Amino acid sequence: MKFKFGLLLLLCVGTCAYGQKNCLNFHVIDSAPLGFVDSNGEKRGVHIELLKNIEQLSGICIRLELMPYARILHSLQEGQHDGGILFRYPQNSSFIDFVEHVQDMQTIIVANRRFKLSSLASLDGLIIGKTRGTDLSDTISLAGKFNVVELTNYGQAAALLNKGRIDAVAGSALVLYYQLSHVYLGQEPIDFANKLVLGTRAQWLQLSKKTPTSIDVVRLKRATATAVADPSYKALMQQYYGVDWQKVNQ
Repeated sequence: MKFKFGLLLLLCVGTCAYGQKNCLNFHVIDSAPLGFVDSNGEKRGVHIELLKNIEQLSGICIRLELMPYARILHSLQEGQHDGGILFRYPQNSSFIDFVEHVQDMQTIIVANRRFKLSSLASLDGLIIGKTRGTDLSDTISLAGKFNVVELTNYGQAAALLNKGRIDAVAGSALVLYYQLSHVYLGQEPIDFANKLVLGTRAQWLQLSKKTPTSIDVVRLKRATATAVADPSYKALMQQYYGVDWQKVNQ
């Protein structure tokens, strides 16, 4: 019995040492509710918790780093970190491997209640904010046609819309809903029925092609699919985006 316990302990120590030494370095987009530091100094967010669950299910050590979106693609291309969750863009396939689908996200434009959004033509004359480096649609390009200003993150976009510095904001429906609900707390909220739908983007777990080939990608893929299919994932989405998150994303 003592021999078996000692052997198990030895195997555990060896596995833990190997896992820690060969951790994957994953980004989390530094924007609530995807990833942020709470008042206690703890990293929290939808992708923080989902990736921790994937780590547990796969047995593959994953270190998480909050990163601004604008820095992520260059870092993946150069192999400065290993991967994370991002929208899938076919043009990035030269330096990224797409591991597993996570979530489809609607991309939209919402505006101050003074403006009625009925078509792209209704955007004429409006100042539209979007996060820097975000490609919103494969078929609709706002740049060059409308007055678009690029911003650091969704929080800045929501604050500027609240202050009347911009007239509308474009981006992920769920993240905009989260940010605007917090900015307009206690005030008349943005009407999400008054929106223009630009399309749908698919979030995928992705790896840099410069990530070591020793990584068990099949195990990572299966763990991601299992984590997303589990009811706890829907509970996680509801925790951060609210009970109506599925309606917002339609």
